Amino acid sequence: SVGRAIRSQRIGQGFESPYLHHSYFLAAKLHRRQKFSKVRDRKIMSRPIEIAITGIGVVCPLGWEPESILAGVKANRSCLELTDIGLNEPVYFGGISGAFLETLNAFLDELNEPFGQLARVDPGLLYGMFATHQALNDAGLLLPETLPRDRVGLTSTSSKGFLRCFLEYHTEMQHGAGFRSPTSASATFLRGFFPTTLSEWTSKTYGFTGPCLASSAACATGLVSLILGCQLIEDGVADVVLAGSAECTRNALTLAGFLNMGAFSPHRCLPFHRARSGFNAGEGAAIFVLERLDHAETRGAKPLALVRGMDYRSEAYHITAVEPASTTAEYAVTKTLSQAQWAPSEVEYINAHGTGTPLNDRAEAQLIRKVFGKSAPWVSSLKAHIGHLLGASASVELAVSLIALRAGFIPPTFGLDDPDPECELRFVPADGMRQRVRRFMKFSLGFGGHIATVALEIPE
Repeated sequence: SVGRAIRSQRIGQGFESPYLHHSYFLAAKLHRRQKFSKVRDRKIMSRPIEIAITGIGVVCPLGWEPESILAGVKANRSCLELTDIGLNEPVYFGGISGAFLETLNAFLDELNEPFGQLARVDPGLLYGMFATHQALNDAGLLLPETLPRDRVGLTSTSSKGFLRCFLEYHTEMQHGAGFRSPTSASATFLRGFFPTTLSEWTSKTYGFTGPCLASSAACATGLVSLILGCQLIEDGVADVVLAGSAECTRNALTLAGFLNMGAFSPHRCLPFHRARSGFNAGEGAAIFVLERLDHAETRGAKPLALVRGMDYRSEAYHITAVEPASTTAEYAVTKTLSQAQWAPSEVEYINAHGTGTPLNDRAEAQLIRKVFGKSAPWVSSLKAHIGHLLGASASVELAVSLIALRAGFIPPTFGLDDPDPECELRFVPADGMRQRVRRFMKFSLGFGGHIATVALEIPE
């Protein structure tokens, strides 16, 4: 109506006013956006398309097979060990065992070059590719004839790009290899810099020709990747999406900044503990096969979980600190619950972000109390088990949670023997809980104000 009024005024005056002409198009564009937004909201609220997770692949400090991961969680084992990462002092770090790398020689040899070379430089690519292979196998989609290649999208990503490839390139230049040296591998390393590298590599390896996207959203990268994958399916762009994230944080350039800003703990991290003093880093990857539910049912695949709700936001508060009042995060959680059509009391478990930093844990605990009140779902964090995997943290923690919950076990928070009174929540007991959970949520609260939440339901 605003656009029509402006247009009528312009015509009635009988002259071309650049200002009015521009205003008309702005108003028309705003009208179209509002109309699309309303349609989109109705579509989301009605959730006509159900999305299932039909495959999971994960590589993390607890292991790379579901059985070993579940055993580690049930034993409440911490994989954080003092490690020399080139920071002039050892730090606690959640590393992938050497045994895993030894088992992958044959896998590496089968990969197309130059990706095999890149994976040897940055193991994050190797973790991501192996997790992708696991996820496809878990979903029964490894055989080429199982699905149309052009209906498979990819949103698997890294939060910082595969940085060790950049560092290798930089070292080569520093040592005088020269831009046109016949021994220079700079062109190869250039292909490994970007967050899209894992998706591009997967696309080429398996011949998938759907969208190949990436999102860099700090610690929320894994959940944002999953949300983008769901949106591709909802919008009819793909029937299947490989979503997730991978990160190798084992380099001084990545971790020096966290050390200098005082975010690292000199001890094993202790989420929600009275004595918590920071986080410890880790490495790994997790990939999910997202699939339209009716597509999965047609081919006889059994869903591992159903994505019922999701939301992502920006706090617009501070480059590193969380918003103390958690207003944006509260909005994201309530939006996710609304989309899932769940009451807060229906959520049985929350896998929290829980970094072990004083401000993050306090703000997250306050958020959970505000939204859930006396309904009090069980809460735990996995970062004291595997470390903070930065860009891979959300996807790996979601994968580990799903593995445990599907086995009827709610994972505990390692070392939480003295919870901070300011973080008063219904924490899972130290030995975990043997209890079935159907509805749970995963939170991610990242640097830069990135907020992402998902609600999942495990079929009976």
